[in-house]
Amino acid sequence: MKMKSLFLKLFIHINSFLWIVFLYILNNKIFLVDIAYTFKIKTFTFELAKYNELLNVILYLSIIFIMSLISMFLFKNIHKTSKDLTIKIKKINPIYREYLPVFLGVMIISLSLKDIQEYNLVFFNSIFIFLFILFYMTKIGFLNPFYYILGIRIYKIETDKSEYILISNEKDYKFLSQQTELKKIDEELLIYLKDKNG
Repeated sequence: MKMKSLFLKLFIHINSFLWIVFLYILNNKIFLVDIAYTFKIKTFTFELAKYNELLNVILYLSIIFIMSLISMFLFKNIHKTSKDLTIKIKKINPIYREYLPVFLGVMIISLSLKDIQEYNLVFFNSIFIFLFILFYMTKIGFLNPFYYILGIRIYKIETDKSEYILISNEKDYKFLSQQTELKKIDEELLIYLKDKNG
Protein backbone atom coordinates (compact mmCIF):
# COMPACT_ATOMS: atom_id res chain seq x y z
CA MET A 1 0.00 0.00 0.00
CA LYS A 2 2.90 2.34 0.74
CA MET A 3 4.21 2.09 -2.84
CA LYS A 4 0.70 2.67 -4.19
CA SER A 5 0.24 5.81 -2.13
CA LEU A 6 3.70 7.09 -3.04
CA PHE A 7 2.95 6.52 -6.74
CA LEU A 8 -0.42 8.27 -6.41
CA LYS A 9 1.06 11.31 -4.69
CA LEU A 10 3.93 11.50 -7.16
CA PHE A 11 1.52 11.24 -10.09
CA ILE A 12 -0.74 13.96 -8.62
CA HIS A 13 2.20 16.32 -8.16
CA ILE A 14 3.66 15.64 -11.62
CA ASN A 15 0.22 16.22 -13.11
CA SER A 16 -0.12 19.60 -11.39
CA PHE A 17 3.50 20.50 -12.14
CA LEU A 18 2.72 20.14 -15.83
CA TRP A 19 0.82 23.44 -15.50
CA ILE A 20 4.14 25.11 -14.66
CA VAL A 21 5.84 23.40 -17.60
CA PHE A 22 2.87 24.40 -19.81
CA LEU A 23 3.29 28.08 -18.88
CA TYR A 24 7.04 27.92 -19.48
CA ILE A 25 6.53 26.29 -22.90
CA LEU A 26 3.79 28.73 -23.83
CA ASN A 27 5.79 31.76 -22.72
CA ASN A 28 8.86 30.66 -24.68
CA LYS A 29 6.87 29.47 -27.71
CA ILE A 30 8.24 25.93 -27.69
CA PHE A 31 6.04 23.91 -30.01
CA LEU A 32 5.77 20.16 -30.44
CA VAL A 33 3.54 20.45 -33.48
CA ASP A 34 4.48 22.61 -36.42
CA ILE A 35 2.04 22.17 -39.29
CA ALA A 36 2.72 24.04 -42.49
CA TYR A 37 -0.19 22.68 -44.48
CA THR A 38 -2.50 24.75 -46.66
CA PHE A 39 -6.03 23.80 -47.72
CA LYS A 40 -7.20 25.34 -50.96
CA ILE A 41 -10.82 25.03 -52.02
CA LYS A 42 -11.60 27.13 -55.11
CA THR A 43 -10.95 30.70 -53.95
CA PHE A 44 -10.76 29.90 -50.22
CA THR A 45 -7.33 29.23 -48.72
CA PHE A 46 -6.87 27.98 -45.17
CA GLU A 47 -3.35 27.89 -43.73
CA LEU A 48 -2.86 25.70 -40.67
CA ALA A 49 0.51 27.33 -39.97
CA LYS A 50 -1.35 30.40 -38.66
CA TYR A 51 -2.89 28.22 -35.93
CA ASN A 52 0.24 26.40 -34.71
CA GLU A 53 0.18 28.21 -31.36
CA LEU A 54 -3.47 27.31 -30.79
CA LEU A 55 -2.91 23.69 -31.85
CA ASN A 56 0.01 23.39 -29.43
CA VAL A 57 -1.98 24.91 -26.55
CA ILE A 58 -4.78 22.42 -27.24
CA LEU A 59 -2.23 19.57 -27.36
CA TYR A 60 -0.55 20.55 -24.07
CA LEU A 61 -3.86 21.07 -22.27
CA SER A 62 -5.10 17.73 -23.62
CA ILE A 63 -2.06 15.98 -22.13
CA ILE A 64 -2.71 17.57 -18.72
CA PHE A 65 -6.42 16.77 -18.97
CA ILE A 66 -5.76 13.11 -19.85
CA MET A 67 -3.37 12.83 -16.90
CA SER A 68 -6.08 14.36 -14.69
CA LEU A 69 -8.52 11.70 -15.90
CA ILE A 70 -5.95 9.02 -15.10
CA SER A 71 -5.67 10.56 -11.62
CA MET A 72 -9.44 10.24 -11.22
CA PHE A 73 -9.15 6.54 -12.10
CA LEU A 74 -6.31 6.15 -9.57
CA PHE A 75 -8.39 7.94 -6.90
CA LYS A 76 -11.26 5.49 -7.42
CA ASN A 77 -8.93 2.48 -7.49
CA ILE A 78 -7.05 3.42 -4.32
CA HIS A 79 -10.33 4.37 -2.59
CA LYS A 80 -11.56 0.80 -2.99
CA THR A 81 -8.42 -0.76 -1.53
CA SER A 82 -7.67 1.72 1.28
CA LYS A 83 -8.34 1.08 4.94
CA ASP A 84 -10.95 3.05 6.84
CA LEU A 85 -9.78 5.62 9.31
CA THR A 86 -12.08 6.74 12.08
CA ILE A 87 -11.44 10.37 12.98
CA LYS A 88 -13.20 13.33 14.49
CA ILE A 89 -12.77 16.34 12.24
CA LYS A 90 -12.10 19.49 14.19
CA LYS A 91 -11.68 21.87 11.25
CA ILE A 92 -12.02 21.51 7.47
CA ASN A 93 -11.29 24.10 4.79
CA PRO A 94 -10.71 24.06 1.05
CA ILE A 95 -6.98 24.02 0.41
CA TYR A 96 -7.17 26.63 -2.34
CA ARG A 97 -7.14 29.70 -0.10
CA GLU A 98 -3.99 28.64 1.70
CA TYR A 99 -1.91 27.25 -1.16
CA LEU A 100 -3.01 29.33 -4.16
CA PRO A 101 -0.55 32.21 -3.52
CA VAL A 102 2.38 29.76 -3.52
CA PHE A 103 1.03 28.04 -6.65
CA LEU A 104 0.76 31.40 -8.44
CA GLY A 105 4.25 32.34 -7.23
CA VAL A 106 5.73 29.23 -8.77
CA MET A 107 3.82 29.96 -11.98
CA ILE A 108 5.34 33.46 -12.06
CA ILE A 109 8.81 31.94 -11.63
CA SER A 110 8.17 29.70 -14.65
CA LEU A 111 7.05 32.72 -16.68
CA SER A 112 10.21 34.62 -15.75
CA LEU A 113 12.54 31.88 -17.02
CA LYS A 114 14.16 32.57 -20.37
CA ASP A 115 14.49 30.15 -23.26
CA ILE A 116 16.29 26.92 -22.36
CA GLN A 117 19.10 27.71 -24.83
CA GLU A 118 20.16 30.71 -22.74
CA TYR A 119 20.91 28.52 -19.71
CA ASN A 120 23.41 25.88 -18.84
CA LEU A 121 21.37 22.66 -19.09
CA VAL A 122 22.38 21.51 -15.59
CA PHE A 123 21.36 24.88 -14.13
CA PHE A 124 18.05 24.85 -16.01
CA ASN A 125 17.20 21.30 -14.89
CA SER A 126 18.19 22.22 -11.33
CA ILE A 127 15.66 25.06 -11.36
CA PHE A 128 12.84 22.76 -12.48
CA ILE A 129 13.84 20.03 -10.03
CA PHE A 130 13.89 22.61 -7.23
CA LEU A 131 10.43 23.85 -8.28
CA PHE A 132 9.11 20.29 -8.31
CA ILE A 133 10.55 19.59 -4.85
CA LEU A 134 8.92 22.82 -3.67
CA PHE A 135 5.66 21.58 -5.19
CA TYR A 136 5.92 18.24 -3.43
CA MET A 137 7.03 19.51 -0.02
CA THR A 138 4.51 22.35 0.28
CA LYS A 139 1.60 20.27 -1.00
CA ILE A 140 0.73 22.82 -3.68
CA GLY A 141 0.92 19.94 -6.13
CA PHE A 142 -2.61 19.05 -5.07
CA LEU A 143 -3.84 22.20 -6.84
CA ASN A 144 -4.85 21.35 -10.36
CA PRO A 145 -7.52 23.39 -12.17
CA PHE A 146 -8.70 20.28 -14.04
CA TYR A 147 -9.42 18.48 -10.76
CA TYR A 148 -11.73 21.32 -9.85
CA ILE A 149 -13.44 21.17 -13.26
CA LEU A 150 -13.82 17.38 -12.94
CA GLY A 151 -15.49 17.76 -9.54
CA ILE A 152 -12.59 16.78 -7.28
CA ARG A 153 -12.09 19.03 -4.27
CA ILE A 154 -9.04 19.17 -2.04
CA TYR A 155 -9.45 20.01 1.65
CA LYS A 156 -7.19 20.50 4.62
CA ILE A 157 -8.47 18.68 7.70
CA GLU A 158 -7.41 19.26 11.26
CA THR A 159 -8.08 16.73 14.01
CA ASP A 160 -6.98 16.73 17.63
CA LYS A 161 -3.95 14.66 16.69
CA SER A 162 -2.92 15.62 13.16
CA GLU A 163 -3.48 17.46 9.89
CA TYR A 164 -4.45 15.74 6.66
CA ILE A 165 -5.07 16.54 3.03
CA LEU A 166 -8.43 15.15 1.88
CA ILE A 167 -9.27 14.37 -1.74
CA SER A 168 -13.01 14.19 -2.31
CA ASN A 169 -15.72 14.48 -4.93
CA GLU A 170 -18.00 16.02 -2.29
CA LYS A 171 -18.41 19.78 -2.76
CA ASP A 172 -20.13 20.42 0.56
CA TYR A 173 -17.35 20.45 3.11
CA LYS A 174 -19.82 20.97 5.95
CA PHE A 175 -21.19 17.52 5.02
CA LEU A 176 -17.64 16.19 5.01
CA SER A 177 -16.97 17.61 8.46
CA GLN A 178 -19.63 15.24 9.81
CA GLN A 179 -18.03 12.16 8.28
CA THR A 180 -16.05 9.96 10.61
CA GLU A 181 -15.09 7.15 8.22
CA LEU A 182 -12.54 8.27 5.64
CA LYS A 183 -10.10 6.19 3.63
CA LYS A 184 -6.47 6.54 4.66
CA ILE A 185 -3.92 6.62 1.85
CA ASP A 186 -0.89 7.42 4.01
CA GLU A 187 0.03 9.44 7.10
CA GLU A 188 -1.04 12.75 5.56
CA LEU A 189 -3.49 11.91 2.77
CA LEU A 190 -7.13 10.82 3.06
CA ILE A 191 -9.75 10.19 0.42
CA TYR A 192 -13.54 10.27 0.46
CA LEU A 193 -15.40 9.50 -2.74
CA LYS A 194 -19.15 9.62 -2.51
CA ASP A 195 -20.92 7.09 -4.71
CA LYS A 196 -22.80 9.28 -7.19
CA ASN A 197 -25.18 6.45 -8.11
CA GLY A 198 -26.50 5.70 -4.68
